[in-house]
This record gives sequence, C-alpha cells and structure tokens, in this order.
Amino acid sequence: MKTIFKYLLLASVLLIYSGCSKKEEPKLETFSAEAFAYDMETSWEINSSIRVKGFAQAEEGKSFKHSLTYSVSLITPSGEVIKGLDSGEINDAPAEKPADLSIEVQYELNKTNGPGKYKIVYEIKDELAGKTAKGEKDFEVM
Repeated sequence: MKTIFKYLLLASVLLIYSGCSKKEEPKLETFSAEAFAYDMETSWEINSSIRVKGFAQAEEGKSFKHSLTYSVSLITPSGEVIKGLDSGEINDAPAEKPADLSIEVQYELNKTNGPGKYKIVYEIKDELAGKTAKGEKDFEVM
C-alpha cells in the first residue's frame, strides 16, 4: 500500500511541476480600435487607430526588436471592400520592452461612396513569430 501511495505522490508532483513549468506564448491580439470621420466638404477624412499586444520581441543588446506589418481595408455601406487603404511596417528597437503598440491610419474618402455605416479592417502580421491578427471597427459617416 505504501508503494502505491509513493507512486501516486510522485505522479502528482510531476503533474503539478509540468503544468507550472509550461510557459505559454503570448497571443497576438488587437484591442481599443477607434475610427471616426470629418467632413472636408468634397471628401471625408477618416482617422483610425488600433492597439496590438502579444507580439514577439527579440532582445538585442540594450534594445527590444519587434517587426509588425499591417494592411488596412474599408468596407462601404454597400458591402464593397476597398483594399489597400493603408499598409506599413513597425520595425522598432526601443530601449524598454513595450507592452503594446499603436497603429494609426489617416485616409481621405471620396464622397461618391455616400454616407452610412462603414467598417475599417486591420490585418496585422508579427514577422518574428509568424502570427496574424485581425481587428475591425464600425463607424458612421453622415
């Protein structure tokens, strides 16, 4: 009976140790998306931002390198998708490890698209980890 108890105790300790020792990789996530439009008489100026967290960071000397690429699309009230609204890269190496990053987009929208509910869609890729995330925000143009 003591032998069975020893094996159960050993198995419990190993199970607890293996469960606690796993380091879960962060998940690339978007949050706090914002979007709004200003009437510029002949067009609308669209301003939008989104925050990203959970991206890979490589420590190089006294800095933390990260590499994100993004592309932004717009979905019109009629369902038309306007791709290539904006795109870019964030390749920084700050001295302090950032918890999150902000992506900001400013775009002029022709008034021929008309007023209504629009949706801005961000597609983000973490180039170091090979992970992707998507974020979106609905907004009204009047």
